[in-house]
Amino acid sequence: MAVACTVQGSLGFGSALLAAPLLALIHPAFVPGPILAANVLLTLLVARREWSAIDFAGLKFIIVGRVVGNAVAAAMLIQLSQVFFDGLFGALVLAAVGLSFARPSAGRSPRVLAAAGFASGIMGTLSSIGGPPVALVYPHDDPARFRATLSAHFIFGGSLSLFAVWIVGRYGATELALTGLLLPAALAGFWLSRFGIQRIGTARLRSAVLALSTMAGVGVLLRAISTHGS
Repeated sequence: MAVACTVQGSLGFGSALLAAPLLALIHPAFVPGPILAANVLLTLLVARREWSAIDFAGLKFIIVGRVVGNAVAAAMLIQLSQVFFDGLFGALVLAAVGLSFARPSAGRSPRVLAAAGFASGIMGTLSSIGGPPVALVYPHDDPARFRATLSAHFIFGGSLSLFAVWIVGRYGATELALTGLLLPAALAGFWLSRFGIQRIGTARLRSAVLALSTMAGVGVLLRAISTHGS
């Protein structure tokens, strides 16, 4: 989690995408609640550090879509068993990796921004990985603007997702204890990110994050399939 938060604090994305599938293989209760809570802390710190770079004009449309997406995902969570949740989570991880490779050309209209927020609300509430849909609408922006706007979106959207997870009974004493394990790692990752992990090559690091996330997502899917089969 510390490594994942270092990546996100430097590049603007990657914390949940990198950490969530690996932590899910260790203990299913890490997803989505504890990772959401740790990421809210991380993004609060990043947004505060780069407040002046936030795209507030686009952010309001993203948040509108996020609210609707969170509500839809909360309704889905009520119906899902752990086995089917694992299967859906693994599929969402792979979808997030696919989105991270995409090169959009739809522009940044209010409709596109709201649609990105909606997709982020569903993916973030179900898997804690809500960054890729929003990252798609800021593919070529200044790195500070990219990091700051994604972080500001997640402060609000991640908090809503965490509330939705709690409302449907997926965030209790076990998840709270696991959150306590992740918060120091989030703080450490934020502190390390100031040293500029970009120096080791953002393209190479991005590829490594996506490759590792793909392998972990496949692992979660295989676990779900084997559990369902037994």
